Amino acid sequence: MGRDKYPVSGLGAAAFQVSEDGAPRTVQSVRSADGPISLCLVIDESGSTKAMRQPIGDAAVALVNGLPPGSEAMVVHFADRAFLDMPFTPVASVDETKLRQMESRGGTALFDAVVAAEESMVVRARQKRRALVIISDGGDNASTLSLEQAVPRISVPGAPLLYVLGFSDDQDSSSQHFRNEETLKTLTKAGGGVTFTAKNAVQMTGMAEQISDMIGSQVVISFASADAARSGRWHKLDVRIAGDKHEVVHAPPGLFLRGPGAGNGSN
Repeated sequence: MGRDKYPVSGLGAAAFQVSEDGAPRTVQSVRSADGPISLCLVIDESGSTKAMRQPIGDAAVALVNGLPPGSEAMVVHFADRAFLDMPFTPVASVDETKLRQMESRGGTALFDAVVAAEESMVVRARQKRRALVIISDGGDNASTLSLEQAVPRISVPGAPLLYVLGFSDDQDSSSQHFRNEETLKTLTKAGGGVTFTAKNAVQMTGMAEQISDMIGSQVVISFASADAARSGRWHKLDVRIAGDKHEVVHAPPGLFLRGPGAGNGSN
């Protein structure tokens, strides 16, 4: 992906450098990850979102409408608690009112909502390609989990790539906005995705479309792992563009190898 957060296409195996647990690995192939996607939207409807209800709804609709045919979508809204407002539904049957439904009141339990949504998604998602998009200002004042507790729980086998569409509450101080943005970046780093931050309502839909493009442009990088026994343990993964400082790779920070085959998706 370019530094402007637009996908870069046409890169072959020679373009990538992969290391596993700090040791270089030979990239065997790079291919497009075509096909349907299971998408979970985790949407903040706490009191701080009142002024952003319309653009949040527009962004959610844009994300779902940008999915490939055959995809499915799930919606979790949260304030001081998380609610499953729409279980996995074929995108062709999604009721847009479920995407725009918001109350905008109460506290914010962001960390609890993300962990609950991911745990549900690992069990219920039907597609191998998976993505979770958080739409929130990044504040949290009601979770039982801390950020430090939430991060390891979103890096598990079968977890989706995690993206964030953030925005700023006009009432936030500059220091609070900075802390919220750093929180969102920490979540996406753990989830292998990227954080977008809208400065105003007008930017929301455009950024949602960028995230949709990124999700659709994922590639699968295959390489030979040193874990021949496929022990199921966690391996640290690092994927980079060889010799190019103007393009970056967003990928999960690690992988679990279980059963036949090796490799990991990135974009």
